[in-house]
Amino acid sequence: MDALITYFASDPLRVLYLLGGAGGVWFWIEKWLERIRITIRPLNHSFDTKINPTIEVEFEFEAVNLGKSPTSLEPYVFCAGYDMDRKLQTAQLEIENEERLLPPHSTRQFKATGVADAKYVFWLFKTYRISPTRGADRVIYTRSFPDNQLSRLRYDFELSLYRWGGWLPFIKLSATDN
Repeated sequence: MDALITYFASDPLRVLYLLGGAGGVWFWIEKWLERIRITIRPLNHSFDTKINPTIEVEFEFEAVNLGKSPTSLEPYVFCAGYDMDRKLQTAQLEIENEERLLPPHSTRQFKATGVADAKYVFWLFKTYRISPTRGADRVIYTRSFPDNQLSRLRYDFELSLYRWGGWLPFIKLSATDN
């Protein structure tokens, strides 16, 4: 510790080099704060069971660009879930909006539709992956519907219990269950 103090005491400008120089701490903090990030809020989720053996799924959501740079969304929303046999099932929903651009600090509503297997209604532990063209993907973790969102940690914990032992301790079967 004494060597560190004497190093900066001999030339106090070294503190500035550390904090603001090329590759300095402040450069990386600024990079982190100004990264492109979006948040997603589900608005509506419905499906039409008239088509057999597939159903048409509609998923409406609101996307908010929290970053300082514009981005746009990829044309597809990827949905994955586990059926009653504990096997992974997937579906692809296409975003219907022509304009998928998200300017900085803006909110836009989107509607995605697609055709999925008829067992989609009974999929448990679904995820909806929405990908911006720049920045990290945003994944919504749910038990069965987007209204029932879970954190990533809780989703992984409950999914592990379900996949390993078929145990569903967190799902209430009726309104009278406590």
